[in-house]
Amino acid sequence: MRRLLALGLLLLAACGGPSVREPALAQGRYDALDAEGLRGLRSARELLESGHAEEALEALVALRVRHPECVYLAFWQEEAEISKAALDTVWPGSPGDAQPSPEQQEAIGDLRALWRTRAEAGGVVELLAAARLESEPEAARALLDKAAKLDPTCAWVPYARAFLAAREHDWSGVDQELQRSVALDPGHLPSFWLESWSRARGGDSEAARAALEIWIERATGDVRIPATLLRGAELDLAVLSVLAGDPKLAREWLDKLEKELPGESRALCVRACAEQELGHVDAALALAEQAQSAAPNALLPLVQQALLWQYWKKDLARAEALWGEVLTLSRSSPELGALFERLRARVLLDRRAKASPSGTTPP
Repeated sequence: MRRLLALGLLLLAACGGPSVREPALAQGRYDALDAEGLRGLRSARELLESGHAEEALEALVALRVRHPECVYLAFWQEEAEISKAALDTVWPGSPGDAQPSPEQQEAIGDLRALWRTRAEAGGVVELLAAARLESEPEAARALLDKAAKLDPTCAWVPYARAFLAAREHDWSGVDQELQRSVALDPGHLPSFWLESWSRARGGDSEAARAALEIWIERATGDVRIPATLLRGAELDLAVLSVLAGDPKLAREWLDKLEKELPGESRALCVRACAEQELGHVDAALALAEQAQSAAPNALLPLVQQALLWQYWKKDLARAEALWGEVLTLSRSSPELGALFERLRARVLLDRRAKASPSGTTPP
């Protein structure tokens, strides 16, 4: 059981979902792009990814004139505008990802206001794009309500509501909204991604693996889908492979991601878990330390080190010092698992204190 403690933190607890389904192949009206549109989006993305945000923006604006109902194009236009303003992407890695920093939030204020204006004069697509930039959930929901009134059949609306619910850890709300989205459009890939992501945080790792593999197969090569979602799904598959007792398969996924996620803290944590499962404790410790260096304010690398020193290296003093660091960091950490980690650290430190001659714990 202890070998799974750190892994459980990589897939945050949620509710299980329905049995695995395959998304339909048909594309809804708000998703579809013809061959010309797909070629145009590919070219625009190449411009964006090579640092030519202004040229990419011009190309995307022109594409949207020819394909005004494609939600993906509106989102990519936002990404070009964000890149032009020298800001970070707002494509999610997952609904559990950290929100933009206060500085970033302030910097996208002008873009947010611009898209609100566009939404007032536009339709469903503009309302969805404006909601995507909102920092306040209620403001986003108000825009989504307007979009739903304009077109109650748009699957993007319940998908967006489900995403907001996931950010708030309302897993019942996630399931309800995803059911609505799937009923409206069985081929909606973003909904299937969110469904797979939610399942990966449930109790059925085999179903989660199957769902993510299907989504990755469908999304790979689809120019509409951002690379961040694919990388996040592949990283989740590596975690699930370790949980399923197949660390070598996890290694294969991680090796595939090596060039795309060099030095990324969560990827290093997953690799540490795989090495730990293979019995390479020293290698796992080194990887957890690298993960901590890559993300000094992240809890997981510290938790991994504490567990390894406590249960595998049998160095209780070293583990106690690390649990103390976890406790200190968890007080100010915005991570979803911070409270859980604080409680875990406090329990372990209390147990250690009771077993010690002084019977005291650190403050």
